[in-house]
Amino acid sequence: MKVALIHDWLNGMRGGEKVLEALCDLFPDATIFTLFYQPNKVSSRINSHRVKASILDKIPGMRKSYRNLLPLYPKAMEALNLKDFDLCISISHSVAKGVRPGPNCLHICICLTPMRYIWDRFDDYFGGKDSGQLKRYLARMLCVKLRRWDVESSSRVDLFISISEFVKRRINKFYGRQSTVIYPFADTDFFTPANGSAPVQKNSGNGYFLVVSALVPYKRVHDIIAAFTNINEKVIKQ
Repeated sequence: MKVALIHDWLNGMRGGEKVLEALCDLFPDATIFTLFYQPNKVSSRINSHRVKASILDKIPGMRKSYRNLLPLYPKAMEALNLKDFDLCISISHSVAKGVRPGPNCLHICICLTPMRYIWDRFDDYFGGKDSGQLKRYLARMLCVKLRRWDVESSSRVDLFISISEFVKRRINKFYGRQSTVIYPFADTDFFTPANGSAPVQKNSGNGYFLVVSALVPYKRVHDIIAAFTNINEKVIKQ
């Protein structure tokens, strides 16, 4: 059985890439397809597979400003050649689920979330009301087009897997599709208490609050910092 794993882009190691790693272990001979690929930014487990990047990856200088190519993502993903595969598994938070598998190929989508920036988190990504009117107008026009494509392309998925009950509700709300919840694993080899560590006691005088997060708009880390500005507590960002 020929297996293809489809990921939005490979330029860092976060939760979605950890899911891809697990699939790499399950399907050691699978080919990985993606929009952008930076081998030095992902793990050896991913690099051990054959990785095919889209034509967008060949545009000079775009690896640092790849988000500017958002209007081209759908066509680039659809252009990936998957006609000879029996099973396609997409790990999608953007456009990966929009691939066009062959007629006899089973397409399973592990949906991390429907695209936040085109559905319900527009201001987080494209600026608040104080942003330039032209920029917001053009972004809204783009989002209208992307929403239509996002819904239409969801019909190419044979089975949706959601990573939480919350994502399951979003899939049903935006795509009108049912999904099966399978919670991602926890990396207990990495997230372990330090030797000899003890729980910090509240009001002990040496405690603090810790935020471990990617610095991306929808995480709203700036709101956490603002909340701690006028109270007698410390917050540490990692």
